[in-house]
Amino acid sequence: MSRFGVWVHPGSPVRVEAWGELCISTVPDLQACVFRAVEERPGGPLVVDLRRVWFCDLAGLRAAWWVRDLGRSAGIEIEVRESAAIRRVAWRVAQIRTARIA
Repeated sequence: MSRFGVWVHPGSPVRVEAWGELCISTVPDLQACVFRAVEERPGGPLVVDLRRVWFCDLAGLRAAWWVRDLGRSAGIEIEVRESAAIRRVAWRVAQIRTARIA
């Protein structure tokens, strides 16, 4: 049984929805789906809904950041809806960045 799923919902705005474990082995699936959505509606708004992602590693966090970077570089309005799992990893990364290492 798959631990990750991602699909494109047509409409306005186009919505990419993912569920499960966003990790180093599933990031390429998310990226492919986002690219497909961007190609289907170039310049149109896009929602990337990751609220059903229950596990996220650093590769998954980087993928969420990549989606935002893609929107900025392509001039596309992309809204990323993050799950609690993604926010936890982002918080930990922020804590490590600000930690003083003796």
